[in-house]
Amino acid sequence: MPDTTSETKTILMMDDNPLSIRTLIEMLKARGYRVEITTNINQAVQLSRDIKPDCMVIDLYAPGDHSALDESGKDIHTGSFNQGELLGEFAKRNNIPFLYLTANRNFLSESNGADCLEKNDSDEEIIEIILNKLGER
Repeated sequence: MPDTTSETKTILMMDDNPLSIRTLIEMLKARGYRVEITTNINQAVQLSRDIKPDCMVIDLYAPGDHSALDESGKDIHTGSFNQGELLGEFAKRNNIPFLYLTANRNFLSESNGADCLEKNDSDEEIIEIILNKLGER
């Protein structure tokens, strides 16, 4: 049975391969959370402006176009930054709690002190971190 206290909480997830986190998404939905999914940073930035998520879960090293829109809507090129890191910076600037997920254990040390878990970690462990971010634990 869904947790009715969390029905209005929205979690924005960015992953270039949403199938890799399908179980996690379904578990969050079953707990009553609204889950929005995007595969690129421009969509994620626009969605975060539109829906004002309560938490963001970000694929740390999502490949793709390494550019994003700044606050004025201008395209900015990020050079060596990747989409996940840039979206994490966006979340920090906008006071949106977030955590990184990565499929590669070697990237865990590159999360700049942010919470970062492996996609291979248990879904329950990841959900506990998300609930902490939402202030529900």
